[in-house]
Amino acid sequence: MFQNKHKGFTLVELLVVIAIIGFLMTVSFVAYNTIKMKGRDAKRSADTSTIQKALGLYQTRNEKFPVAVSGLCLTGDDDISKNKLNQDLPKMPTDPVARDAQPTGTSPQCYFYTSEDGSAYMLQYYLEGERAQKIRTP
Repeated sequence: MFQNKHKGFTLVELLVVIAIIGFLMTVSFVAYNTIKMKGRDAKRSADTSTIQKALGLYQTRNEKFPVAVSGLCLTGDDDISKNKLNQDLPKMPTDPVARDAQPTGTSPQCYFYTSEDGSAYMLQYYLEGERAQKIRTP
C-alpha cells in the first residue's frame, strides 16, 4: 500500500489562503478610507457651524457681518480671522486636509467666505467626493 509520508499543505491550498487574505485586506482598506473620509467631512461640518456661531456673535455686536466683497479663505491669517472674529473665535478652524498647504480662494481645502454688504454672507466648503456645500444667511 501507498502511504503519504509528506505532511503539509499543497500549493493550491496555499494559493487559496493567500487569495482570501488579499481579498479581506482590500475590503478592509476600502472601508477604512471611507471611514476616514466621513470623519473629515464631519469635521468640516462642525467647523462651519463654529464659524457660523462666531459670525452671528459678530453680527449681534456690530449689526452687520464682516464685508468681503471678492471673498476670501478663512485661514486664520486673513483680515477677518485676525481682526474681526478673533474675539469669538481665537483659533480659526482649518480644513483637515489643508494642514501643510496654505489654501487659497480656488482651493477646495478652505472655508470660503463672501459678504457683499454685510447684510448676509455665504460660507462655502467642499466635502470629499461631493460638490461644494454653501451656507447662506437670509
